[in-house]
Amino acid sequence: MLEINTKAKGVSRFAKDELTEAELLANFAKDVLINAKALITHSTVILHFFNLHRVFYIYAGKLLKNGFLTINMKGALNG
Repeated sequence: MLEINTKAKGVSRFAKDELTEAELLANFAKDVLINAKALITHSTVILHFFNLHRVFYIYAGKLLKNGFLTINMKGALNG
C-alpha cells in the first residue's frame, strides 16, 4: 500500500510539473503574442510615417516641377 501511495505521489508531482510547464508555455505564447502585436503596431506606425513622407516628397516634387516650369516660362518670356 505504501509503495502504491508513493507512486501516486510521484505521478501527482509529475502531473503538477507538466501543468506548470504548460502554464509557462502558455505565458510564453502570450508574451510572444503581445510582442507580435507590439511589432505589428510599431511597423504600422512606421508604415504610416513612410507613407506621409512619400506623400510629402511627391508633393515637394510637384512643387519643384512647378517651380522649374515657372522659371523656364519666365526665361522664355524674357528671352
